[in-house]
Amino acid sequence: KQGSIEVVYSSGTEDDVPKVEVSSPDPNSARGQALAAIDRGSNFVLYSLMPREYPLAPNSKFKYGTPEYEKEMKGYLEAWYKEKEKSCEDEKCLYLNPVLGKVAPADQKDINVLKATLRSTLGKVPDFGIACAAEYRHAISFISDGKNYDILLCYHCGQVGVAIDGKVGFEEQAYDMGKQND
Repeated sequence: KQGSIEVVYSSGTEDDVPKVEVSSPDPNSARGQALAAIDRGSNFVLYSLMPREYPLAPNSKFKYGTPEYEKEMKGYLEAWYKEKEKSCEDEKCLYLNPVLGKVAPADQKDINVLKATLRSTLGKVPDFGIACAAEYRHAISFISDGKNYDILLCYHCGQVGVAIDGKVGFEEQAYDMGKQND
């Protein structure tokens, strides 16, 4: 407790692990809004995605952290994003993630599986995060109350990205993402 970090242990044994606290999402957050919209949702679509590439910083003649370096990196990133956006025209991508395939299930049983996955993923917010770059390989989209919801899933990191009407919210940690095999 000397610093800003406090670890709470779940037992008094030698194999202690920190206790995880789980809460509901803020109802006003994109995650909370998407969770509330699931039951009224329609037009569900399951996507298979190729994870987006992340740019690698090029070698620079400038020292890291200097204004010259920052200017060079800003220009590099802007060009990289412009190139990615161009390659994703004509709905070939979902938020810079190339779409490998998609299916709109018609069977209510399949739709219920998608809803259960979304409830698990969005409904439990853990008090931890993983230092991991999300590689979204799946997404579930649906329409509810006239809004389009896109939920991106990274089972590797346990992360979820939420977009409402094309506006991407903050990528967040999930506690339980349902059954990956579903």
